[in-house]
Amino acid sequence: MTLGEKIYTLRKQNGLSQEQLAEALNVSRQSISKWEGNVTYPEPDKLIALSEYFQVSLDYLMKTDCENEKVTIRETIDTEIPAVASGKSSPILAGLTICLAAVIGLIFMGILNILTPETAEMVGASSMIKLNGIALMVLFFLGLLILGVALIIRNVRHKS
Repeated sequence: MTLGEKIYTLRKQNGLSQEQLAEALNVSRQSISKWEGNVTYPEPDKLIALSEYFQVSLDYLMKTDCENEKVTIRETIDTEIPAVASGKSSPILAGLTICLAAVIGLIFMGILNILTPETAEMVGASSMIKLNGIALMVLFFLGLLILGVALIIRNVRHKS
């Protein structure tokens, strides 16, 4: 329920005309009409006056209906959680997974190069390109990392 609908409902429940409410709040009848039609909104001091006059909280006036919020949250849960559970993961999750795999690969290659340099030499010797094998693996994992970050950025921008 919008603010205008709430003002209208409160006014009707109290058996007031727009003129009577306007007089009580020291505003014009046109102001009440515009508020109820959601054309304009009351200034903060008038919101407080409405709250006090009808003996309702500012939260009640300003927030949307709690029932509508529950429905929105429930709809979000029902549509997004099953998608992840059924394997239809989001592209952001896929990007994070790619980034994580790339970082783990880079760490593994670094540890391998430090702990067993002879293995690094074997990987380098098996490469047909003049770069050594470790450099190729590092480039591969860096490319994977860039791909993951690009996927995340693209989908975060797309959702905004």
